[in-house]
Amino acid sequence: MEENWFVTDHGGGKRGNAEYAKPKEWLRARWNFILSVADADNTKKNHTTGQRAFVRFMLAFGEEPVVPVSDEDLAMFYVFQSQTCKVSTLKSYTTGVRRLHLEAKFEWVPVSHRFQVAQTMRGLKRLLGDEVKQKLAITLFILARMYQVMNFIDCNMVTLWAAMLTALLCLLRKDNVCVGKVDAFNVRRVLRRKDFEMRNETVWVTLVFSKVIQFEERTHRVAMRATGGMLCPRRALAKCFELTPAEPESPAFLWKSRGRTVPMTHGVFVGEVKKLIRKIGLDPSQYSGHSFRRGGATMAFNLGVDHLLIKLQGDWVSNAYQRYEQLTEARRLELPKRLAARMKQVECIHT
Repeated sequence: MEENWFVTDHGGGKRGNAEYAKPKEWLRARWNFILSVADADNTKKNHTTGQRAFVRFMLAFGEEPVVPVSDEDLAMFYVFQSQTCKVSTLKSYTTGVRRLHLEAKFEWVPVSHRFQVAQTMRGLKRLLGDEVKQKLAITLFILARMYQVMNFIDCNMVTLWAAMLTALLCLLRKDNVCVGKVDAFNVRRVLRRKDFEMRNETVWVTLVFSKVIQFEERTHRVAMRATGGMLCPRRALAKCFELTPAEPESPAFLWKSRGRTVPMTHGVFVGEVKKLIRKIGLDPSQYSGHSFRRGGATMAFNLGVDHLLIKLQGDWVSNAYQRYEQLTEARRLELPKRLAARMKQVECIHT
């Protein structure tokens, strides 16, 4: 947590929780703190993973020094890692290697400007492919089947059901409904009780942080409509909040474990979803926490919802949402049917 920095005098006296002899020392400490929070946690994690893999390789097979890396060593690093990694993962590792060079104050030459390295990556793509295998979408039909095998006497199942409905209908990432670890709750990042507003038949949900809202530059507000049935989000959330009461600033979805009430974690959320997937006879390895976001987008596509509305609901800043499109056979046949109808019209005219 950030210290309460403040200046008590302009001559270099007490500043914050420490004594500084000179104003520059305080500025340097402040600067270091600001640098430490510049990147998102997931970005730091990805950089660290790539850097560790690279350093381990260089210490075992590379030439000294570790940085700056030669074209040959970098290419060999990719070849070595490709035994266990996808090409998409190698691209992620590259950002960590680049960061390592820049932090050590060495110039980083992009892979595209290193002929041997670029050709190595091109060869690996040809041999291994560059496809990113996406998890399957969770649909309303799958949710309905889950509902039938859930034990709602357990308040945790009530919480899980509300979280799943919210994630699907609001096209959310799992980071919005649960935390990475029990003690890692950040009031800015995860949905809180106060972020839900139930107004008549509509549930309004306000997100103040997400993958594309990193700096509190805006909020994202989406809505869900009540149905009154088993898939009703308003009914599910009301029951969840009633059985597990909490303060407005508390995480929206709480989990009771070993006599304690804690924020629901990624591990719990995904683990319980996979158990339900297995119970209804599907392969749990084909689904993940992201299956809800993809499922909501897929459902909207198949209902013929305007692409702009889908983009707005899921808060996509690019057209990446189109990768989630899994059209039903009926929707895929719409174009051939229209073309066939037009062909018949032309045939009638010319016969």
